[in-house]
Amino acid sequence: MTRFKVPTVADSVTVIGLGGTAKIRQAYEDGRRLGDMTADNGKVIRRLSGVAMSVAGVAVDGVTIDTTSVLEEVPAGVIFKASGEVELTIRAEGRAGFGNGGPRGVLQATAYIEELTPVGTLSDVLATTKAAPTTSKAGAQ
Repeated sequence: MTRFKVPTVADSVTVIGLGGTAKIRQAYEDGRRLGDMTADNGKVIRRLSGVAMSVAGVAVDGVTIDTTSVLEEVPAGVIFKASGEVELTIRAEGRAGFGNGGPRGVLQATAYIEELTPVGTLSDVLATTKAAPTTSKAGAQ
């Protein structure tokens, strides 16, 4: 297994809610639950579901996002701005394949974003853009 961390500038990160939840992560030691998982700043860490993320305009497919933002849900269509510490971790692992046993690779992306602040919605963005011109087939010559 190979793992590397990519320091990421918060201003380059966009997170869009697809409709999901924000569940508090639990800390365990030797199989026993110790309580809520906390970051170095002492705030509780929440794992988000139902999100899409891009870094500098490039989508990070299937990313798992942890944050210390106080969120109960991730509303669909909400655009979030990242701030504070942001770190992207990529893990790559080679595994035996299926059938003929050929190797297969597994990639997993995890992001820690200290704070997520809602800055608007996709509906707001679409309402402010002009529609592409269309040509009626009946009127075309």
